[in-house]
Order: sequence, then structure tokens, then C-alpha cells
Amino acid sequence: MTRVCLLVVPFLATVFIAACGSNLAGAPDSPTSDDSGAVKGSGSSSGAHHSSSSSGGGSSSGSTVGSGGDDASAGEDAGVGEDAPSGEDASSGDDASEADDGGILVRVTNNCPIDLWIHSENNPAPPATPVILTPDNLHLAPGASQDYQAPFNWASARVNAFLQAPDGNGNPQGQSDKIEASFYVQNGSEYVNSDITYVDWVALPSQIQVIGTGSDCTTASCSVPYAQILNGCPSSLVSGQECLSAGSYCLDPNNQGDPYCSALDGQISQCASNYSDCAGAAGSSTAEVYSCSGGFFGGSPQYCAALNRGILSAPTAATPASSFYQNPPFNTYAQWVHQQCPGIYAFPYDDFGPSNESSDHTCTGATQMNVTFCPGG
Repeated sequence: MTRVCLLVVPFLATVFIAACGSNLAGAPDSPTSDDSGAVKGSGSSSGAHHSSSSSGGGSSSGSTVGSGGDDASAGEDAGVGEDAPSGEDASSGDDASEADDGGILVRVTNNCPIDLWIHSENNPAPPATPVILTPDNLHLAPGASQDYQAPFNWASARVNAFLQAPDGNGNPQGQSDKIEASFYVQNGSEYVNSDITYVDWVALPSQIQVIGTGSDCTTASCSVPYAQILNGCPSSLVSGQECLSAGSYCLDPNNQGDPYCSALDGQISQCASNYSDCAGAAGSSTAEVYSCSGGFFGGSPQYCAALNRGILSAPTAATPASSFYQNPPFNTYAQWVHQQCPGIYAFPYDDFGPSNESSDHTCTGATQMNVTFCPGG
């Protein structure tokens, strides 16, 4: 697969939703991708529709951007724009203090007890083409790190960690997890908007640390050890080495007969009957609530959050987080995610209200983003 090496990415500084947080525009990962490519802002209580995407397969149309450091091992033969079908190997991670003037340093570390293969690509709005960081499909052994150089404008991007080596054509395959980010320049300053999202599934704990000069340059993390990450996942949702989200599971036509996927039907009827501004929910499905999709719940942060959290009796932004997931029925997957990894997105609009159950941050003056898979080992 041949790729053209480009270092130019169109400027983009509008808001994009992430799977599936505030100001991350897009649709829930399992139903649809957040393909708008607009840059999302910092997390807020506005309840912007957050969505992540399971995309991450190789893209023959993607431009490639080379590594920002000299961390590639001696056995790494693929240069910028070349494919390594079997996956390249990372070195133990020599330090590169910063990317050159052409972008922002992205350092990816595998702290998991298993091998990972890294594929980092963005999904910008047309006519821009995706930019893939190289070395692509990198084999990252336990304890290894790799430095990449990402362009200053890198919208709707994902750093994907696959649990399986690429296929014979060099395309990513198998189950994976990811973090999301958008890089952009505004008023002469570099911005990195990032978040961890489990709107689609959970497979790996992860951590994002963005270094810069702004007050929101911070660390977001799910630090559960890898061996425990799936502990307590609702049994219907376990799929191989992943725990599927309630939305991903119930939007699959093969699962819609499962009682799990009609658990909130009664709450939907009550919402439509008891609240005039929820009347449009009539006829909606539990799957649409779980995924905050469809004609009504796709545009109602308030009621989508209320039904997922089990707070239909007090469906306002003022309801404290201590009241969430106390009175069933509710989204048991979201409850579990927040027990395992507090403050991480579990469904779209999980940032609704001051509790803002998201890991969405926007760092100004950004110079480096560190991504660690399995920060707790």
C-alpha cells in the first residue's frame, strides 16, 4: 500500500464532538463515527454530543507524517510513507525532548503486559485527507515507547492500540482501544483537545498527559490494572477482550431481542408522558437512549443523560452525581465504567451537567502529548 508523504493539514478550529464530550461533535461510536472533523473545545456542561469511532484500519488515501524522535529500533526499515505489513518494532524509548518546529511531540507508551500495535490517524472534514503518523502499525512491546511528530493541525484524531498484529496487507485488525485528540492553532497558540472515551467499548485502561502552558494542561487517566479492566462488565456485553457499551451492543440488530435492550422502554414512555419537552421521545428505543441517537435522544442531552443515569424523577443539570445510578432501571454499563474509571465518558452527553462525567480537556500552548496504555500495569 503506497502512501504520499505530506506534512500539510488544513486548518480547522471549529468544534467537534467526541463519541462518542462537550464540544466534540459527532455521533456515538458504535452507531456512527464523528466524521465532521471539526475541532472540539474543552469539556462543558452543555452536553454536546460526544462520540468516538471504531475506525482505525489502514487508509490508502491517508498522508503519512514521520516520527518525531529516533526511537525506532535498528530493525525498523520502513521510512516515512512505507508500510510494514507485519508491524514495525519500537525501541525501548530514547527520549526526544520535543518535536521539531513542524509539529507536536506525541509519545506513546505500552505499560500493558501484552504486545500492542499502534495506528494513529485522523478523520478530517473533506476535502482534507487523513494524516497517519509513522511508523504506522508499530509493534510496541511491553514497556516500550515510541515518539511521533503530529502536525499542528490534526483534527479528529485517534491513537489506536490494537491487540493483534496487522494482517498480511499491513492493515490494522482485531480488537483495540483508543484515545481521541484534535490539534489546532488559534490566535498563534497551539491547542490540544483530548479525551479518553469508553462510549463504544472498554478494552484497555489508558492515560493522556498534555504538556503546555494553559491551566487545562493536565492528565486524564483510567488506572485500573489491565488484568482487572473487564471485571464486573455486564455479562451480556463481554465480547472477547472487550466490554461493549450498552449502545454498541443494542444497536446491533442481532441483540435487539435481548431484554437488556428494552430495559428503558418504560422510562421512555414515562418521560414522554410526564414532561412536555420530552413528548418527542415517544416511540424511541432503549438502544437510542444508550447511544443518545435517533430523532429525539440524539438532540436531547438532558433527557438522554437522565435516562442513562436513572434520574428521570429529577432530570436537571442540578441533580448531583451522588444520585446517579441509584434507582434502576438505568444504563448498567455506564454505571460500571464510572466505577472502574471515574470521570471517563461512558455514553454520549455524559458531560451534561456540572458533574461533567468526561475526561475532556483543552491544553493551550501545547508542546507534547503523552499517551500511556495500561498506566496501572
